[in-house]
Amino acid sequence: MHSTHVRRAALVAAAVVLVAGCERASAKAARADSVASLTAALEDAQKASRDREAIAQELAQTTKILADIDNEVANVKGLKVKVPDKNAATDDPWVVRHDSLVGRVRGVAMLLQRTRNRVEQLAKENKTLASEITGYRETIASLEALTKRQEEQVVALTQEVDSLHGANTVLAQERDQEREAARGLRDTANTVYYVVGTKEQLVKAGVITEEGRKRFMVFGSRGLVPARKLNRAAFTRADMRQPLEIALPAAGQEFKVVSRHDPSLLDAPIQNGKPAGKLRVLDPEEFWASSHYLIIVTAS
Repeated sequence: MHSTHVRRAALVAAAVVLVAGCERASAKAARADSVASLTAALEDAQKASRDREAIAQELAQTTKILADIDNEVANVKGLKVKVPDKNAATDDPWVVRHDSLVGRVRGVAMLLQRTRNRVEQLAKENKTLASEITGYRETIASLEALTKRQEEQVVALTQEVDSLHGANTVLAQERDQEREAARGLRDTANTVYYVVGTKEQLVKAGVITEEGRKRFMVFGSRGLVPARKLNRAAFTRADMRQPLEIALPAAGQEFKVVSRHDPSLLDAPIQNGKPAGKLRVLDPEEFWASSHYLIIVTAS
């Protein structure tokens, strides 16, 4: 009987120990689950905090950039577009500012899209931030509307300045044409012609002709005058603004000015007591005032 009681007591004690062990294991597992849950919750909270901080920084950065763009647009509206100069540098202040504005507006649009994606991801991961996420969405929508308005302003400015550039280009072309025309007129006004030859040569070339009566009935010659219709192809072209030396066919050869020019304004350098075979115009403006076609006849 005594042994029976002992065995029962031993079984009871073993059962108690087993139950206690199970309870300790359950408690330990519960504590482990609780720690894992708390760790996950902490990590979620930390990630949400980082995301919220990143969103706040991006929104602040976007707001500042948009304010800067507004100021830049205001400055561009007062930017004067000058008539382009062919010899000036190719850097155009409007082009530089325009490219900067376009790039920054596009950059803001990309930044807002990135922020919106971050907000939507945060909304999926954390349901407790519904009101805060709604505020983010409203702020992003407001900034997107401002970005759209600024983009339209840049487009309008581009059209306006392009129109001014087009007008200025036309003005520049007209100015260049006027300058070219004035240059052409000056060149024409300063272009002169001369021809040197014997009487026979110049008559044959259609440069001079004989007019008037002979001095004697049988002998003598008539006066030489420029032909009524000059053969301009026989003349040599020159610029009266440049130093001009007219060569005679032979040194020491006598000559006569048939055209209406003043011979005293021709300098004939002397070499070895005789004309050196070339003539220089002393006062071009005065000399060529009577005619732009000089005819010199030399002895045969």
